[in-house]
Amino acid sequence: MQHTLKMPHKVVVIPFLLEAAAVLATLCFANAQSMTMERNENLIRNDLNIAKSYLIDVLPQ
Repeated sequence: MQHTLKMPHKVVVIPFLLEAAAVLATLCFANAQSMTMERNENLIRNDLNIAKSYLIDVLPQ
């Protein structure tokens, strides 16, 4: 005798959708964090270049 699952599809689909949403949220957060780190690195690099230009202009050759 074959047993069939008598649960509605919602019971199976909802946990899957919740897990998929959690994975997507994690990926979005990681991507945003990565972009922030890259932006911070660019800002720091820019500040260092400004400081370097200032020192070159101020210090005697």
